Amino acid sequence: MKILITQIHCYASIAITKLLKNKSTLGVEIWRCNRRTIGYVSGSLLVDTYISIPNIHETNYTDYIKEIYKGNLIDFIISVDEEELLVFGQNNLSKDCKLVIPAEKTLKLFMNKLEASLKISELGIKILPILF
Repeated sequence: MKILITQIHCYASIAITKLLKNKSTLGVEIWRCNRRTIGYVSGSLLVDTYISIPNIHETNYTDYIKEIYKGNLIDFIISVDEEELLVFGQNNLSKDCKLVIPAEKTLKLFMNKLEASLKISELGIKILPILF
């Protein structure tokens, strides 16, 4: 299985890569893409294949992702970046590629950590008072 993990500079993205690498019995080939060159962030050295791509704010960003996905027979895309997931959702990337994109309302809520903490607290889940 080929998995494309975007935004290699995010800590969650690096953690997912390490987790998949440690589960070598799964037979996963990890592809990564980011606007930074290979070696700029340590996570870029943990993958099987690394591809440099344009900045997320360029108009053809999702086209690059689709091209990588289709051209290399990628099975699944993992993104941990809220801003990127918004771009993917707005460009309907899940129509052409397998990935999970939360609802735009949810993404926007969690882009504001204080607002998200208050909303979670309203559900009865205790949040440390230091966050308020």
